[in-house]
Amino acid sequence: MPGKKAPQRPKSPERHRKEPGRLRGILSGDQKVREWYEERSLRSRLSADTYARQLSLICDSLKMTAEQVVVLARDDPDRLRSLLTGCASTLKRNGRLDSYISKWFESLKSYLRFRHVRADVFPKISKTKGECLLRERVPSPEELGRTWTAERVSRLNLVSGVDSSARNL
Repeated sequence: MPGKKAPQRPKSPERHRKEPGRLRGILSGDQKVREWYEERSLRSRLSADTYARQLSLICDSLKMTAEQVVVLARDDPDRLRSLLTGCASTLKRNGRLDSYISKWFESLKSYLRFRHVRADVFPKISKTKGECLLRERVPSPEELGRTWTAERVSRLNLVSGVDSSARNL
């Protein structure tokens, strides 16, 4: 309708966002996790969200809360190392690359540092970068044709400003 205005976005730099389920679950469960998340989000909200989700996945895999992991790291680091090695083995059996598994543990490392726990409990995993590129290949023209329909190409041209009049300038 011509007389109706679209709703305005809030002008404050910190927009109110709903947190996804996994993120909301781990952040509502423990005050220390929330403090760690807030500290991480000072640098990057996206990174903090990713680390919080990863921490939640690790805690779910271990069937423990973040606080229980901290206590285990302090009291019985060998047991925690064994559990984390089991998680890494499971991920590897499921086809995950070493680089993925290594990155998966970064959130727990960060959280333990935040809690002043200096435990060497992480399995030694090769951090080879670009390993997944070995299995990649250039798609054939037919495969690209199935991906790029005429409608998508026209939208891309419209968004990027590429059309016949732009080429004539």
